Amino acid sequence: MEPGQIKKTKACVTITLWLLASLIIPFNISCRPTGTFSDSPAALSTIAPVENQVTPQTTPPTPTRTPPPFTPKDTFVTPPPRQGPPPNMTEGQPISGPATRGAIITVAGKKIKLPDDAYIDSLITIVEPLPGVPTYATPIYVISRGKSKVSISAPTGQLVFERISSEEKGIFDFLDKELPPQVIGVRTMGATLVIAGKHVKLPDNALVVRFIDKIEPDPYGTSLITPADLPVYVIVVGDSAAIWVSSANGRITKENVPKGRESTFDFLKRALQ
Repeated sequence: MEPGQIKKTKACVTITLWLLASLIIPFNISCRPTGTFSDSPAALSTIAPVENQVTPQTTPPTPTRTPPPFTPKDTFVTPPPRQGPPPNMTEGQPISGPATRGAIITVAGKKIKLPDDAYIDSLITIVEPLPGVPTYATPIYVISRGKSKVSISAPTGQLVFERISSEEKGIFDFLDKELPPQVIGVRTMGATLVIAGKHVKLPDNALVVRFIDKIEPDPYGTSLITPADLPVYVIVVGDSAAIWVSSANGRITKENVPKGRESTFDFLKRALQ
């Protein structure tokens, strides 16, 4: 064999061995389940340095949160609880209208029979309190007879209003015999009150809108009243002048009078001198 051929043969063998090494060594490394990589120069030459390897970036999964079940808010005003039948009425019976002619109603704890031509026109269960307007306990009966009407607080028997036809005077006298003394409302207009043992006559345009018999803070000035003052009348003249006066001792606990009407309650102050 010529020297040139020997060199070629050695070169071919060297190349063949190198190719085999490059194929076998990675296969052994990739299939090796355990252990460490070979430290041989041939093996290390086929593996990129650790610092040069690209580690795939993995994004941690975004935690998912299940939203709470949607509960729509109640946007409607909750209706008040159903009112039961008024005193002396039972379920199934009409509480107002012509069918109540001659009915028996309970007013201030007393049973009152309506005449056969009188009936409960309506039943008022809610009254919005307003300054200068009498405060009445509910329910309130509105009773019709002929062309006239009258309304009465069922718990207290106080008359709320009267609308009597000119030709029907005395049409509600049957009520007057049963009702307690009227201390507030329309029947006190022009009435005579006993204050600190003195008789005080109210003008025809004045009326008692409240009769305070216990201490309870409220916007009407009750907090200015002491136990020694009870009971207290709240008297109104017109639509804006009001005075609080003790029935027991005549002390004026509060007075609201518009400018220019300072003499509105001079009748009361003179009577109490």
